[in-house]
Amino acid sequence: MLSRGDLEEALGERFHLGENVANGRRSSVYEARDGDRAVVVKVARAASAESHESLRLACLRALRLSHPNNLGLLHVKTARTRETGEPRLVLVSEKARGMPLSKQIRAIGAFSEARALGITVQLLRALKEAHSIALIHGSLHPANIFLGTEGDDTDVVRVLDYGAHHLASEHPRYFTPEHAKGEALDERSDVYGVGLLLYEMLSGRSPFGSSSGERAINAHKTETPPPLRRPSGRRLDNERLETFVQSCLAKRPSDRPSSAEEARARLVSAVSAYA
Repeated sequence: MLSRGDLEEALGERFHLGENVANGRRSSVYEARDGDRAVVVKVARAASAESHESLRLACLRALRLSHPNNLGLLHVKTARTRETGEPRLVLVSEKARGMPLSKQIRAIGAFSEARALGITVQLLRALKEAHSIALIHGSLHPANIFLGTEGDDTDVVRVLDYGAHHLASEHPRYFTPEHAKGEALDERSDVYGVGLLLYEMLSGRSPFGSSSGERAINAHKTETPPPLRRPSGRRLDNERLETFVQSCLAKRPSDRPSSAEEARARLVSAVSAYA
């Protein structure tokens, strides 16, 4: 456990710590201030020294993100507990405005095709920037994609939690086949994650239903996603869009679009051809 005093020391004079607002198996979240701006402090506990170092390096890369669809990370610091000397990673980020994609899906179910595609294009643009600095997200799921409003624009995407796959994941429904097998992740792993999210936005359900734990992990390893259906039960009108989703969800990374930019280009082509 990292004491409040040790956490305040890790934050330095710039950030002023507020209340503890959430606690999970591997992290705790606090409100904080950066001058007049509200920010968020996360204290992350990795399962091993190796995982801690991998997460730290990923977060140092994330400090360089500046695309408007990526949530800004402001501060990365390692602190150690007084009792055991175990490392904790202290992260300060902008505060995400709006609502997580997970709540939107629970509230309304499937999105219109236009809305789902608009969100996906923004997500792929955010990932393109991350991949350009060798940063893999590795843990895309609806809870770390926020949809906000900026001026007249709605559904403005902000991507959170780059590098979170280095922590023990609590979201096996959103694993990639590589993660499920304990293999290295690359850009194509994030393309798979985008496929999972687009499938869920279009159908209102994840490809493998409500499977969890080992059942979900095994599904990502071996099962072919069922044909994409709208909530009414009908197939998508645009067959090329369904083909795109299935290509993103291919079990073998070599069968997926090779990058976020290639995925975006294929998606735009599929939609343009149908229009």
